[in-house]
Amino acid sequence: MALTPAWQTEWSTFESWDPDWDSGSPASGLTWARHIFAGLDSANLSAFLYWWGSSTPQMNGDNESLIQLDGAAVLPSGRLWAFANFSRFVRPGAVRIGATTTDSGLTIDAFRNTDKSVAVVALNTAAGPSPVTFKLQNTAIPNGAVVTPYLTDDSSAVAAQPRIHVSGGAFTWTLPPRSLVTFQLPASAA
Repeated sequence: MALTPAWQTEWSTFESWDPDWDSGSPASGLTWARHIFAGLDSANLSAFLYWWGSSTPQMNGDNESLIQLDGAAVLPSGRLWAFANFSRFVRPGAVRIGATTTDSGLTIDAFRNTDKSVAVVALNTAAGPSPVTFKLQNTAIPNGAVVTPYLTDDSSAVAAQPRIHVSGGAFTWTLPPRSLVTFQLPASAA
């Protein structure tokens, strides 16, 4: 039996504009990263959309958008970067594949794109760094494959980090505290 696609649409906090990644507010990027994971994992969503892509302070000045346009200034929010960690690397037609962790401060999802590349998205909500070994069982990602981490936190917005290599069917990386990281793995040779 095929699942009917389920989308989350038109969600907003309607509070004053909050561009922060980790302010502790309901509108912060870290909060939205949690919402996206909850929707994907608990409701098996196939799409998660925010209210508006952009707005202006003159429209209403609240959190109805991911980007605020103020004259010539383009002001991105932490929410934008939370969404980007998924939408930039998890492409249309991707399927979620198994990913687990026993660390209560981590949430991890993995996706196989139609081109056979894999995106692993990991959220560290802990106050400290979290070293993680990602085992790539049943992914066909070969040893030696180059993995590019993309970091989002208080000082980075989906910023490429130094590349690492798959070795022994796994790779290791330390997630900074209060961060969201997407690991982009190339398509396997198979």
